[in-house]
Amino acid sequence: MKKIILLLLIITSTSCSKKNEEENAKDYLNEGVQKYDLKDYQGAIEEFTKAIELKPDFSDAYNGRGKAKSYINDDQGAIEDLTKAIELNPNYSEDYYFRGLSKFQLKDFEGAIIDFTEAIEIRPDYYFAYTYRGSAKGLLLDYKEAIKDYNKAIELNPDFGDAYTGRGVCNAFLGNRDEACIDWSKGAQLGSKEAQELIKESCN
Repeated sequence: MKKIILLLLIITSTSCSKKNEEENAKDYLNEGVQKYDLKDYQGAIEEFTKAIELKPDFSDAYNGRGKAKSYINDDQGAIEDLTKAIELNPNYSEDYYFRGLSKFQLKDFEGAIIDFTEAIEIRPDYYFAYTYRGSAKGLLLDYKEAIKDYNKAIELNPDFGDAYTGRGVCNAFLGNRDEACIDWSKGAQLGSKEAQELIKESCN
């Protein structure tokens, strides 16, 4: 009888310990999200790391830490964390999108296109992913396909200046100067500083 009681105490203690660890991991995650929202990316990384130490299969913590690393230009670290997040939860479009951005920054444009495509398949209205897939295609000199992506991004969000700016660049490389200037004018109206500079350089 004593052995049974002791065994039950051990099981109960272990169960409570795991529950406390999961609750603490969620607390660290929430702290990380708050710091991330305040753009304290290094602080956010520290909180997400604490959450992962307590709960190694915590996909949300890997997601948060990966995104925070991308904002401090630790793109390789971001890719590693976001890859882990995808392994744990392959159906979250944001993981593919941010991993694509880090690959883009590392000039792995083909890899970026694959990730942006995955993000779009999960979330077909992801205009950010269309825009930056267009940018990656443009940098690979596939201007016509890039324009198709920019067109879709503009269809989904007509107020996204970066899509007009990128489409204008592709039009310029295809020799469509007038269309490029129209795109840059719209991009500039929507706040794109790059579009404003392009107009000064090429449309006056």
